[in-house]
Amino acid sequence: MIVLAMIMIFPFLDDPEAFTGETEFTSYEVMKLNDLHLMTDTFNNTGNVTVDFFKQQIQGYANSADLKKIIYLKLNSWDVGVTNSWIREVTDKHVLFSDVPAFTGDNVVYRRSDARLPASDVTEIAYKCTLPTKDGDECSTFAYYDLREQNKLASKFSLIKTTVIVLTLSIAVILFSRDAETLVIDPIERMIKLVKKLADNPLASLYRDKEDDGAEGFETTLLETTLEKISSLLQVGFGVAGAQIIQSNMSSGGDLDVMIPGKKITAVFGFGIMDEFTNTCSCLEEEMCTYINTIAKIIHDNAIAFHGAPNKNIGSAFLLVWKICDGVLPGLRDLRDANGQELGAEKKEVLRKNIGVMSPGMGEVERKLTPQELVDSALVGVLKMQIDLNFANRTEGTLAQYKGNKNLVDYYNGEFEVNMGFGLHIGWAIEGAIGSNYKIDASYLSPNVNMAARLEAATHQFGTPLLVSGPFVNEMSPAARAMCRKIDVVTVKGSQIPLELWTCDISNFDSFGARALTPVIVDGEQKAVDLLAIKKGIQKDFDDEFKRVFEEGVELYIKGDWDLARVKIDECLGIYDGDGPCNSLSKVMIREGGKAPEDWRGFRELTSK
Repeated sequence: MIVLAMIMIFPFLDDPEAFTGETEFTSYEVMKLNDLHLMTDTFNNTGNVTVDFFKQQIQGYANSADLKKIIYLKLNSWDVGVTNSWIREVTDKHVLFSDVPAFTGDNVVYRRSDARLPASDVTEIAYKCTLPTKDGDECSTFAYYDLREQNKLASKFSLIKTTVIVLTLSIAVILFSRDAETLVIDPIERMIKLVKKLADNPLASLYRDKEDDGAEGFETTLLETTLEKISSLLQVGFGVAGAQIIQSNMSSGGDLDVMIPGKKITAVFGFGIMDEFTNTCSCLEEEMCTYINTIAKIIHDNAIAFHGAPNKNIGSAFLLVWKICDGVLPGLRDLRDANGQELGAEKKEVLRKNIGVMSPGMGEVERKLTPQELVDSALVGVLKMQIDLNFANRTEGTLAQYKGNKNLVDYYNGEFEVNMGFGLHIGWAIEGAIGSNYKIDASYLSPNVNMAARLEAATHQFGTPLLVSGPFVNEMSPAARAMCRKIDVVTVKGSQIPLELWTCDISNFDSFGARALTPVIVDGEQKAVDLLAIKKGIQKDFDDEFKRVFEEGVELYIKGDWDLARVKIDECLGIYDGDGPCNSLSKVMIREGGKAPEDWRGFRELTSK
């Protein structure tokens, strides 16, 4: 449209006479001067042309030159002063000179006024007689015209044309640039930014507002969206453990290299397993994937909400990670060190004053979490998983459709529920890629990871859905530790170092308990967990007397005074006969005849892994 408009308008701008009706010389002006020339000859020779008539013709001719002002008129043998005086009678707009203009270079000089005009502003019409006069003089008529007004008009149209061209080209450039920016440059820049973002922080959020892109449906947008999906799949597939793999390959220009060396880190490891998985899988068949994914959403959402990350999903098992720092956390006891001593809280705080993890949780603003807060968050996250699983098992819950499956109803006589056990432990691990160039898994290798799995396996033996290790409890805040109780001290397979076992009870699975565990976000920032409120929410019906007597019984059990320990444990069973840890300790002591073994050192070997 712009080009068509230019094609239509520019011919008029190139020919200003089309607007004014003036040409360089009209046929009247040219022919009339010729008539005047002939009149002088007739007047002089025949006397048929009177002076008045001749004067009238000259004055009419002068008025006909609208924009082209006569500056010199010489009619054959007529006196120049006479003709110019006649012209001055009818118009005062003309610049009249009685001397013939002399051309000097690019200028025209008028001797009388010493005025100067560029040669381009002067034009001439001249006629000469074909035959000499009787006196032998040259017979000629000519007129000079001032073209300044006409040239000014032409200049204005030229300026208008230039302005229109500049504006047209500017608009065209803006429009073309806008399209290029929107359709090509902006998507490419966003893609480059996305790659750099992944290189700097492989776990960064890739979300962006796509409402104002303005390039929906174009190839560059499709390419950009595809890159975003691939990048998101990288994050989902590799997770926290694969962050270094993504970072190293995105930031380098070489070949793909996934088999990079691992690195030592310190983290909280959570291991969760669904009960009755094999039988459930046989009953649900094709629905098994959606069943697992429904549970996975509960587990993963709460891990993320409380600053952790899901790592591996192996059938019924979930490995969760709350990464604290690279290397070994100062002051953290290594279970391989039999002579290691647990440091006090003040000394740990000094050693770890610069250590922290930036995490937004469910908020939009990242903040720094201390190792202790991250440990507390891991505990609260697992407690929230148990609460949410309880709600999911209800009639209106997300697992209700599977509980109503005919095969499950028949197999479990209508009493099927989804139950999970969890184990939490803290320690070092090697973070890296495991596999080959054909297939890799980004995960963690360490006896501490295995310890979390062993703790989960032991939940069945102790009759509790959650077991946490002594090292994990030692890293808790006092408020978090107040929610837990120590239930035994054992050694696990492959280690002779005693390990305390703790659990955290939930007595209230109602909405009040769920609200207490819900993350609090203020101005986009997720606040630290309120452990006092959580304790009131999930343990409001927990008998404090039961806990006091149980703790006394456990201490007596560890010291070897099993006679009194059994009394305390039996007292607890009198308060709540369904308590798993109480029944577990009672069975251990009964199995040993009610007396501590002679070689009792305050711990026993865990009979299951």
